[in-house]
Amino acid sequence: MNHLDLFDRIAPIYAWFYGYQRRGYAKAVDIIRSDYEPQTTLLDVGCGTGALSSLLSTHFRVTAIDGAPQMIAQAHKRHQGEPIDFRIGNILTGLPFDDHQFEVVITAFMLHGLAPEERTIALKECCRIASREVIILDYSTGRHWLIDAVERLENGHYFSFISTFIASLQDRPISVQTIPLSKTSALYRLTKQKTDR
Repeated sequence: MNHLDLFDRIAPIYAWFYGYQRRGYAKAVDIIRSDYEPQTTLLDVGCGTGALSSLLSTHFRVTAIDGAPQMIAQAHKRHQGEPIDFRIGNILTGLPFDDHQFEVVITAFMLHGLAPEERTIALKECCRIASREVIILDYSTGRHWLIDAVERLENGHYFSFISTFIASLQDRPISVQTIPLSKTSALYRLTKQKTDR
């Protein structure tokens, strides 16, 4: 079973944690909102059931995309009437957006689930689409036994991510700022340099 098939299957269960996700995202959203004017265009990649997209939509013009159709179905059901453009799309095969179409591209807790070579593809695509900044909300090098246990069960690429992610950004034409959010998570702000625009 591939990564997207897994998230398609668990979408109804994933939706149970919507409230917890919103509370967890609140601090990061406050930081991001303070740096941008209202109605700045933003793309949320790997949006899941839309918890982060919904919080961001109170300030940004949000388009949200996920490769798992059942996640998007859950997002549509939960966010009827909200000004969010939810779409289905797989970042690993390319997203249907022009270069620099959105001022900000954000992804939350998606990259750690990808293999290193997939992570490189996803980051390149995010950088292609963003005109100003790519923001990654994900795990940091801090550890917690419960997260370790869950990630071992998922058999993904979490351990590779926390040990190599920061180093993997060094050769890119971007400025990287890491903002700790908790013991186990951080906001990685990748500001594009003029040569990459």
